Amino acid sequence: EVYCDLKEVSPDKLTGEELQEVYLYAGNHIGFFVAWVIKHDFIGVEHRDNEGINKVKEETMTGTEYLIEYCDTKFWSEDVLESLIPFIKEYYLTSYFKDYCDWVINELCDLPMEFIGTWEDYYEFEPIIDDAYKRFCEMKGDRI
Repeated sequence: EVYCDLKEVSPDKLTGEELQEVYLYAGNHIGFFVAWVIKHDFIGVEHRDNEGINKVKEETMTGTEYLIEYCDTKFWSEDVLESLIPFIKEYYLTSYFKDYCDWVINELCDLPMEFIGTWEDYYEFEPIIDDAYKRFCEMKGDRI
């Protein structure tokens, strides 16, 4: 709705290219997490053999683009290693979005659903996820 208002286009008149852009805006927060999962080798076994994983690791595809192309815009628990599920429940489902929004607003001086992230943006945000994962592992008594 926001995209359509800004672009002054009716939702039923969106072109395929515009719809792709909407998905990039809307999925950016998930895409950063997907990129982190892939870059840290937590991606689920069913994804291991697809070419998109290498594209993300080589940074020729963003996590958001991977989410759209290989996950049909949805990221499920089956898409990650089972060992990461407790971290997802503890962090991603509870405070990740707040961390993401705070970072976008305070560091980028932008609004969370009004920018399409780049690899440079991801690398600025990645330490926030890394720190959360480190705290999680320390709390559980695990070694990273």
